[in-house]
Amino acid sequence: MREVWFGFTDYMQAMVPDLIASSGLLNEDKKLDFTYNYSLFLENSVDNFNFIENPLLSNKLSSNYYNESSFSDCFKNFKSPLVLNLNIQYLLSKFEKFTSLLSILSEKGIIFDIISLQEISCINDVSLVNIPGYHPLVYKSRTSCKGGGVGFYIRNNLKYKVLLDFSPFHERIIESLSIEVDFPTGKLIFVSLYRPPGNHPFLSNTELCKSFLESFSGLLSSLSEKDCYILTDSNIDLLSIANSNLSLEYIELLLSYGFINLITKATRLASNSSTLIDHIITNKKCSNYKSGVIVNDLSDHLLTFTCLDFKKLKKNAPLKKAFRNFSDAAIESFKSNLSNLSWENVYSCYDTDTAFLNFWDDWSTLFNLYFPVKYVALNKNYHKLNDFMSSGLLVSRKMKLELYQKFLISRNYEDESKYKNYRNLYNKVLKSAKKMYFESKLESNKNEPKKLWATLNEILNRSSSKSSIDKVSVNGKLIDDAQNMANEFNSFFSEIAENILKDIPESTAKPEVYLTDSGFNFELGQVDPSEIIEIVKSLKSKSSLDIDGLNSKLLKSVITEIAVPLSFIFNLSFDLGQVPESFKVSRTCPVFKSGNPEELTNYRPISCLPVLSKIIEKIVFKRLYSFLANNKLLYRMQFGFQPGKSTFQPILNIVNYISAALNDNKIAVATFLDFRKAFDVVNHDILLLKLNKIGVKNVNLKWFKSYLSNRKQFVMVNNVLSDLITEFNVSVPQGSILGPLLFLIYINDMYKSNLLSNFHFADDSTGLAKGSNIVEVGNFVNTELQKLGMWLRANKICVNTSKTKVMVFHLKQTSIPDFQFYFNNNDINSSPDLTRIFPIERISKMSKVPAFKMLGIYFDENLSFDYHIKQTRNKVSKSVFYLNRAKNILTGKALKSLYFALIHPHILYCLPIYSCSSKSNINSLYLLQKKCVRIISKASYNSHSQPLFSSLDILPLPDLIIQQQLLIMHSIDQKYSTVNYDGFFLKNSALTDHPYPLRNADDFFLPRVRNDFLKKFPFFCFPLLWNDFDPNIKQIESKLGFKLSVKKFLLDKYLDFRCDKLYCFSCSNT
Repeated sequence: MREVWFGFTDYMQAMVPDLIASSGLLNEDKKLDFTYNYSLFLENSVDNFNFIENPLLSNKLSSNYYNESSFSDCFKNFKSPLVLNLNIQYLLSKFEKFTSLLSILSEKGIIFDIISLQEISCINDVSLVNIPGYHPLVYKSRTSCKGGGVGFYIRNNLKYKVLLDFSPFHERIIESLSIEVDFPTGKLIFVSLYRPPGNHPFLSNTELCKSFLESFSGLLSSLSEKDCYILTDSNIDLLSIANSNLSLEYIELLLSYGFINLITKATRLASNSSTLIDHIITNKKCSNYKSGVIVNDLSDHLLTFTCLDFKKLKKNAPLKKAFRNFSDAAIESFKSNLSNLSWENVYSCYDTDTAFLNFWDDWSTLFNLYFPVKYVALNKNYHKLNDFMSSGLLVSRKMKLELYQKFLISRNYEDESKYKNYRNLYNKVLKSAKKMYFESKLESNKNEPKKLWATLNEILNRSSSKSSIDKVSVNGKLIDDAQNMANEFNSFFSEIAENILKDIPESTAKPEVYLTDSGFNFELGQVDPSEIIEIVKSLKSKSSLDIDGLNSKLLKSVITEIAVPLSFIFNLSFDLGQVPESFKVSRTCPVFKSGNPEELTNYRPISCLPVLSKIIEKIVFKRLYSFLANNKLLYRMQFGFQPGKSTFQPILNIVNYISAALNDNKIAVATFLDFRKAFDVVNHDILLLKLNKIGVKNVNLKWFKSYLSNRKQFVMVNNVLSDLITEFNVSVPQGSILGPLLFLIYINDMYKSNLLSNFHFADDSTGLAKGSNIVEVGNFVNTELQKLGMWLRANKICVNTSKTKVMVFHLKQTSIPDFQFYFNNNDINSSPDLTRIFPIERISKMSKVPAFKMLGIYFDENLSFDYHIKQTRNKVSKSVFYLNRAKNILTGKALKSLYFALIHPHILYCLPIYSCSSKSNINSLYLLQKKCVRIISKASYNSHSQPLFSSLDILPLPDLIIQQQLLIMHSIDQKYSTVNYDGFFLKNSALTDHPYPLRNADDFFLPRVRNDFLKKFPFFCFPLLWNDFDPNIKQIESKLGFKLSVKKFLLDKYLDFRCDKLYCFSCSNT
């Protein structure tokens, strides 16, 4: 690649001899200067009043031309704010070139504080045009047609507000947007304004000019008493003032309200014309206006700029970030010295904390010696240049601009041809470089999801999700200091449980009422060094540091040297029932969920635990889960946080239950329960009681008590740690390895409290019931919810009644009368307290959102999945837009990777379930998938898709449905499914006592179905598909082998594709 670029550069240098290094010749051309032309006009004017001072001349306005080099020489590290203005002519298409320009200028010490743009056109997704270091684009665009539109980028360190009252926006007449920006010296108003050149659908040019001047006059009048800058593409040429009444009226209008135009050079230069139509207008008095025009071929309008007449805020000292350099050489030296340690001071201990502290002393001495803490200034990368912009490309870009500058000076055909030929060749090589760069990056990051998504965002010019917190509201007061925010979050997280527990009414029920002794005994046992090595090797190699400065990547490199002392400490911990206090300190990060980002309640605490503590937690998790699974102690309809289980399985069970009820001519009622911060309110005493009941006793129980008690946390906000450490004795730590399993134990007996059919995924709980009529089943549900409420109160869990919903499932032709469901927080057989009874909202087709989202899938009352497919279609459509944007940047191979990262997961999630929807719904998704394969293959919009699917090795949606349904049946047939589907998907042999083997004994049982609608549901269509499928493929035992064989079987039918239409437009064009 390097040799290619040297050759390219040499070729271009041969094409461009004696390039002009400055803009001097342009500045000397008086025909391009407004001041010169205006003076001539006044001299020739009949009404020439020389005794009247003309502000356009007395202010000695002068704005020169600059190329990038001369501009950076004059204004680098400039102490006053810089304002840029440009008609960009469709922002999305020019965005990459625009940000490259900002990057190059930024590296030369120039950062614009305000950027005003005209003709931004349509912006469907503002995240596509985010620029680091700036607020998101503030803009107004047309609604009835393309083109036009105005917007601003404002630096992040500036506060602003939009002034809609000063933003007249009449499409294709005057289009403007005003903002008020806070500067240290006061507030300034900026207006981005665009006047289209003509061709209005209803108004003549005369009427158009009149309408513009009237609106513009009103704007100037409203702004005349305020300090402001109006940045325009007015399409009014000030160089033609002698021949244009509009130009003269425009200047007179400005002067009458005390405004002057600071730009005096032509801003649009063509081979046969030069016009000054881009203006920066102000009424702010200044002794020395500094403005100018930057020569660049980004648009056919040149860039204009001005400097504000005051200094910027002084910069704070640069933030520094601590880091350790884990080089390969340092790691090898560290390992060597670790292997020489005897660890006698560890092995001689009889106390877990002392043993670990001695271990840590020896470890940290060597750790700090070989990996000392260093500090580096945080690089915010406001305008980081794209990595594919090699030095050769940068040289070539400079040549391109110099050629453009030469053409602007001469404006002859020969120079124009040289510039355009060079530009086209440069763009071609740039495009090729981008393709190679991104394909290589996607390939290298395909197994690292975080880096893959960062690459996708880079390709699509999308900003990554924001991790920093700007400000939070506490008691109505906004706080933006990171240290104070960290302390407030720490207090808030530590008080969550206390505040929720206050809202839980007292109950006569006790937790132990629902518990029985399992009769089993759990033992933590002993730890062998080889087990520790195996566990550490299985950890993901992460570079992120824990609170002690360690990461799993380093630990994996040295685990062999420390496995023996660690096994001694862990065994001591199990023998004494004592967890080292250092293992119970976590760094907690607030993770934004949704809603107002200033509200503390909209953040979830996620704990980052010491890496060494994860080893012992993994050991305990492995043993505890094996104990629970082997003795079948976990509720069989709990699907959360368990190997081999997923969200798909409870959803399939729920759909089976509902569809079977409908098949029996009954209705089904689902109660979707929502608990308030369930993980955060786990009561330790109750949890220890439950652990005891399942068989964790004596010193083993003492270990869990030690694990749960006196846990401490720091909270980190924007890389700043809170100065509080809070001890709390409630909740299980989110982000830990053991926490989720302990939570499952905590709610494991909930199903015993009621007679509903309960399905759980961690704390997402659904209770189902069925019956012949709404009154019968409704009364039953209300009674069972009251029983459930007693269990919840006994276990100190609070139900969120405003988010708990009910849905009544029925066939479309059945009408269900109203019925009031409610959650009764009174004890059974007690005197009812009406303040404890809460109505539950019923979701129906009349609801604002006619469906309920449960575990990522939308349920509606007819089980049609119409709303779910509508939402999926919306997500996929947006992703297809991104795929289409990337098709000119990426190769087909990279586009396929993009498809499987962005689009395929949306289609695939719960596909076997929602595939029972109508054919038209499925086809609407299938059409989008066809668009994708055409984009990946770079085929025409109407190309036959079947051969494209085959060549790309992608299953079309109808075949993908078949494959996914067969995979479920294969898992049941080959008995590797970890889930019991509760009476569904049984073989005929399991349902008959016939003494002789039947011919279809190995087939799955097909229930009788009432109508064709119900035949599409899993309880019938899955077994039917399996029974009729190729028996040779069904015999394959391996899951992967079966999956690949089914895929090949389904794709093979497209190998000999022939179009059978009498006339096909696509075939006639090939």
